[in-house]
Amino acid sequence: MSVCAICGGIPEFAVNWLLSTRRMRPRVQKCSVSVLLCDSCLQSSRLNLDSELPMCLLDSLHEAYTAINMRSSRTREGAE
Repeated sequence: MSVCAICGGIPEFAVNWLLSTRRMRPRVQKCSVSVLLCDSCLQSSRLNLDSELPMCLLDSLHEAYTAINMRSSRTREGAE
């Protein structure tokens, strides 16, 4: 069974980096290995990363997290 990489809890997210070349044809892309995280650890990790990663990377991670979180919230509400 898969577990959160930080706390060992039930993972809700798989976090990956996707690197893609620019100005090169054909474009080359590589996705990192997934890091499984629960919601709580993902939120606390983002807070801890604020001083370690450039703001543009943190902002894109936060935007993706927010979009997924809102979508999954709507899905859960529809199931109730």
